[in-house]
Amino acid sequence: MKRSATFAQTTNSMKNWFAIACMICANNAFSQELLKFENDKYIMQYPAGWTLDVTENSGTEFMIFSPLLNEEDQYQDFFRLTIIPQQGLNHTLESCTDQYVKDLSFFYQDLKINIDEYTELGGRRCRHIQYNGSFSGFGLAQEDYIWLIADQSYTLNYCAELIDYWKLRDKSKELFKTFRFKN
Repeated sequence: MKRSATFAQTTNSMKNWFAIACMICANNAFSQELLKFENDKYIMQYPAGWTLDVTENSGTEFMIFSPLLNEEDQYQDFFRLTIIPQQGLNHTLESCTDQYVKDLSFFYQDLKINIDEYTELGGRRCRHIQYNGSFSGFGLAQEDYIWLIADQSYTLNYCAELIDYWKLRDKSKELFKTFRFKN
């Protein structure tokens, strides 16, 4: 009996150590100096150890990928800005984003919307949505800020594995706050 209690304590200690090690690695992904990405429309900062991709494919203006945290990490968290034309649709921010929210259940299984509010970020009014679910076998969490400017929707999002998202949420909020429109 004494031996199994010691084994249980050792197992619990190892689990606690592993959880702490994962949190340290996750925080290190964000605790680096920040670099600035800027063009004629906007500015955003991101950690120096992350990879910036500005190839602008399919409406994606940029993507900023995290490094993998360890050997078990299979998903690179990322920030992405997409711009989608809305000309001739007579959308308001509300009608444009209502359709976006309706479409989420098509992409995510077990969708859970945790935050859905109108706020301001980047010097402009936007819709802020935070949700999680399963996408292609990954448990993911995503946070979106959506603006409608001159008949174009701008969506800035942060997407991470569900387990990493909640550990890094405060750090990702800091990066969201660095995003600014120039006009």
